[in-house]
Amino acid sequence: MGRRSVLQGAAWTVPVVAAVAAAPLAAASGSGTISFDQPNYSTNAGGTYTTISGKVTLTSGTYPSVVTLLYPDGFTGPPTATVDPVTGAFTVGLVKAPATPVASATLTASATSFTPGSTTLSVTLVAVPLAGSGLVWGYGTMNGTGISQTPYNRPYAAAPQRVIDQGWTRYRDVAQVGDEHTYMISPDGLSYVSFAGSPVTRTNRTIALNPGETMVSLAGGPQVIAILTSQGRVFTEHYVTTSMTASQVRNPPGVTFVQIAHFWNDLAGAVALSSDGRVFILPSRNTGPAPVTVKMQDGTDLRGVVEIAAGTDPQITARKADGTVWSVRATTGTSTRLAGYAEQVWAGSQNSPLLAKSLAVHTSPYTDSGYVTAAVGQDGLVWVWGGRTPTTVAGGSVMDRFARSVDVVRALGLSGVTVKNVSVSAPVFATLSDGRVVSFGNPSDECERGQGPANQFLTTVAPGFVVDVNGAPITGIDRVATTRGGGWAIRP
Repeated sequence: MGRRSVLQGAAWTVPVVAAVAAAPLAAASGSGTISFDQPNYSTNAGGTYTTISGKVTLTSGTYPSVVTLLYPDGFTGPPTATVDPVTGAFTVGLVKAPATPVASATLTASATSFTPGSTTLSVTLVAVPLAGSGLVWGYGTMNGTGISQTPYNRPYAAAPQRVIDQGWTRYRDVAQVGDEHTYMISPDGLSYVSFAGSPVTRTNRTIALNPGETMVSLAGGPQVIAILTSQGRVFTEHYVTTSMTASQVRNPPGVTFVQIAHFWNDLAGAVALSSDGRVFILPSRNTGPAPVTVKMQDGTDLRGVVEIAAGTDPQITARKADGTVWSVRATTGTSTRLAGYAEQVWAGSQNSPLLAKSLAVHTSPYTDSGYVTAAVGQDGLVWVWGGRTPTTVAGGSVMDRFARSVDVVRALGLSGVTVKNVSVSAPVFATLSDGRVVSFGNPSDECERGQGPANQFLTTVAPGFVVDVNGAPITGIDRVATTRGGGWAIRP
């Protein structure tokens, strides 16, 4: 199940723990203890866990060759995990969650003569993104390096060393809001921090999570931070807030949210998708307006939505289960520009519906970016529409009013790859199925395209690879979390 998949109508259950591993206890000639690196691992219903890891600590003898794994009922995975003979570390991959939410279940690792170790597995309504490390590029204060770097704007992708130096090497999600603050959720979803300034400093932040609840994703507005949790709650508040409490939860009574997206200004805290397929605009703080739903022109709620995106122009975009796409206040892509109502997006010409398999996974919340949005079409092309279409797509025009396509695979002469997902800042970033990242569109005055020093002031909108300091395309990327002036690529 993809990151943005929606599970509707599922009930919380606590499974009976069953011994499903057929493998015998791993033999060993030593003794000690087994432990997992994290107390809790979470994914969405039917999803696959990011790598679960642990270690064996010796008190005598040698390490076991493997640990035997005992899964809860409904979970599947490898029966054993290989133990590193030098460090005692082990990893467990491809653990599959059941199709219904589970509040808490126990995974146990054991070996003969060793004290077993266990961790908690939870399965949530909300899709949990893959955690990973980052490669960043673009505008100085937004790329994790601070304004003291030389050169100020970095035209290639590299690790955010000043963030790494403060102990944050992996994260579940990244967002940049406020006065150029970078927010991060830890891989286990239990803590979050922000980085800002020169020198880069870290601010630890807290949130009132329920037992078994984790943070899943971040969004917000230029001055607002929004957090979606695994139990479908959304917190919003001004970005300087260091402690979120239950009073900042914005869910209307009886409504569970499964996805959030940035809103284009601070009049609202975020755009949110409910489990019943409606789109809500949420308040930014306690004194803000009550949550409202996105409407059709006839005044009824936009319904049947399975995915959302947001930006400056268009402000809100929604995809329905049938692949049709709807936008609110889009300069191009729709027939008109209705104030506050959803209109269908057309692909190239009137009454030719854009059919998409996914929308932009991330859009910058800053008002000087996000003037287009994008989708991966069912035809495999990247489709773009919005106020800056002419400076993003070759031949694009705000006069033709409709979405324009970009075939990034063909433009780069590639074969055997597809577009995995797209995200939007000032340029558009397309992550390919082989883990490389392509950028296209302008402006590029702050090195947003990430295509190397020779291309830092690109005037062409043609696609090109995001590269490292040596000019080689970056690889192994799952998605790009966009910034006002560049990108923050997540590598699991």
